[in-house]
Amino acid sequence: MMNKNKVVASSILLLMLLALPQFLWGQIVGTNAYLDGKFVEMGINRCGVYGANAAPPPGYNPNVFGLFGFVADSPKNGWGTPGPGALPNFCGDYFTPGSPEEGWGVQANGTSYANTSTGCFTPGGALAMPGGLVSHVVTGDSIIVVWQGTTTAGAAAGLRVRITTRVITDSLFIVGLVDITNTTAAPMNNLFFARNVDPDNDVQWPGGSFSTTNTVVDRPSGTADQTALVRAVSNLGCFLGLGARDCRARASWGCFSTEAPISNYFNGVSGPGCFFPARSIVEGATTFCDCAISIGFSLGTINPGETITISYAYILSDQDLPIALRSLGFRLPQDQIICKGDSDAGLSFPVTLKAPGGYDSYLWSDGSTADSLIVNGPGLYWGEGTVFIPGTGIPCSQRDSVLYIQRDPFVLNRGKNTELTMNNIYIGDSVVTVPVGFRTTIDAAYPASDTVFRWYRQDAYPVAPFAYSDSVTFTSPGDYILQVDIFPCSVFDTIRVLAPIEPGFSDPYVPVLTGEAGYEKAYLSWNAAEPEQGIAAYDIFGYDSFAQLIKVGRTTETNFVVPSLLNGTSYSFVMKPVLADLNGNPSFDYGTISNMVTVKPSIILGQDGAVNEKINLSLFPNPSKGVFLVKADGKSATFKNIKVINTMGQTVFEQNLQGTKDAFETTIQLEQVASGIYMVKVETDKGVYLQKAKIVR
Repeated sequence: MMNKNKVVASSILLLMLLALPQFLWGQIVGTNAYLDGKFVEMGINRCGVYGANAAPPPGYNPNVFGLFGFVADSPKNGWGTPGPGALPNFCGDYFTPGSPEEGWGVQANGTSYANTSTGCFTPGGALAMPGGLVSHVVTGDSIIVVWQGTTTAGAAAGLRVRITTRVITDSLFIVGLVDITNTTAAPMNNLFFARNVDPDNDVQWPGGSFSTTNTVVDRPSGTADQTALVRAVSNLGCFLGLGARDCRARASWGCFSTEAPISNYFNGVSGPGCFFPARSIVEGATTFCDCAISIGFSLGTINPGETITISYAYILSDQDLPIALRSLGFRLPQDQIICKGDSDAGLSFPVTLKAPGGYDSYLWSDGSTADSLIVNGPGLYWGEGTVFIPGTGIPCSQRDSVLYIQRDPFVLNRGKNTELTMNNIYIGDSVVTVPVGFRTTIDAAYPASDTVFRWYRQDAYPVAPFAYSDSVTFTSPGDYILQVDIFPCSVFDTIRVLAPIEPGFSDPYVPVLTGEAGYEKAYLSWNAAEPEQGIAAYDIFGYDSFAQLIKVGRTTETNFVVPSLLNGTSYSFVMKPVLADLNGNPSFDYGTISNMVTVKPSIILGQDGAVNEKINLSLFPNPSKGVFLVKADGKSATFKNIKVINTMGQTVFEQNLQGTKDAFETTIQLEQVASGIYMVKVETDKGVYLQKAKIVR
């Protein structure tokens, strides 16, 4: 389900959104397409084969042979970061070296058409499948590239194939959607489609191999079991699966390059171009070989003007297997939750739900049996497609649902004013009330939830709500954010709270900041402001490689110590003077920002001045949602305690350690801690060691 939120936000919130990292990028360069997701990168050539025949543009992770099929950040911990155990920095290229070997084909009326390899070869016994890349689109969560071609010769001339390939930003799988259309005036019989790849998951890494352990994991055996799946696992643990959720599919291992006839892939037959070992479609069959994994579909007869749709997935992590397979098969559009008044809603009724092609019969939630359903309003709708398993006559059905919710708009108000947006109010007149439990009746298929209020101080760090009620009283000036959730719609608004007397000062204060590095610390100092210059306090902000402009603390002194820094790492700081009102209270305004200073805390030294033997401290996964495996090792070190410290220097987790040992391992759980940057600090008799931890939710 995809939530559709209406956001009425301040310009600061919009800037925050624009600053978020972008993980998706797609481009067509020459005759190749390149898709760059958060965890998956791949190339597609002019023949619809997954493998570019030219090196990718800068910014990708090509294989050592200069080619580019697809690669995966399997640990999801950042490209170039070593994985757990012996897992490489990233897995791939999944079919190096050489061409590399990946391909596909289609067959009808006894004639096979196939494209294979980055060189766009046509295997023996098949005709070429002419075509090319026609488009690429980057959406909110996906990169989509479309290849299309039409047969021009042979007994199945006029068969159009359209392959839509999709990489999803947060997933480790690649989805292929294939639309096969009969553009002629006569039926075409015995339609087959296949995809074939020789996996070399880790050959470019030390200890890698051309061979993988290949297993036919599952095959359809009736209406309850519709999954066809084969997997290949390398010596170093890199995973490649090829699967479908379709009772017309068969997965297999064996042979090597793409071959004809294409029907061999469904029937488990080895052709003359197979090479050793012979193809197997037997569920549970396994082998260790330098050979291919494949998937084949038997689709029966395709009538004039008919389009048959199938889908498959290349899966690059066993952990992503379930979600990958759920994305396949009989699929209707995504759920849409619409808040009335959205300018980009993109939905108006009536809506026509079109079922995927190639099914023998259809059934809809209203009992109709056409291949489409007209939807006239919000609600929950489902569709079902049934086919007969080839060679058995057994019916096989798949169902999918789509939910349309439409919510009425709502506004925030505080009595006399109709909107909160940047209203200036004063302390003493600062009680803000919004409607209690305001919500809209929606279709009974999806019940409404209670209204949730969240109040934020805009300059707070880490960002966390300070109140959850429908009203709040402000006790200090500043910019505040209110978020109201009336599922599934959200409204953001801002309010500025002023001190009773506007701030004023003369002879503007010009701060000059200096900094000195210490052991795990930075010592900052600056020139004092004169009383008449109206400075109430000083805010210190730090920069590092993880986040920009982190608020470190506030003081009324002219010096500040920043604790818990990582030795040997550079940190930069600025200071902002906080203006006072005439009563001396801090306002929300800042004076002139100081210069920036950069310091690097010193390395850990022993009593004799020599560098101590290093303790290796590591966290996994990092970033995480709050659970980290901490490992440390050293030669006969005495481990004393472990702490987790936030950016304000506060300890949020502490555990005592005992004993002298060469290594220790423990799990720390920080599910209740806010998202942000933290320091994990391990104290030993050889010194104190720190590692940054990033929590993202």
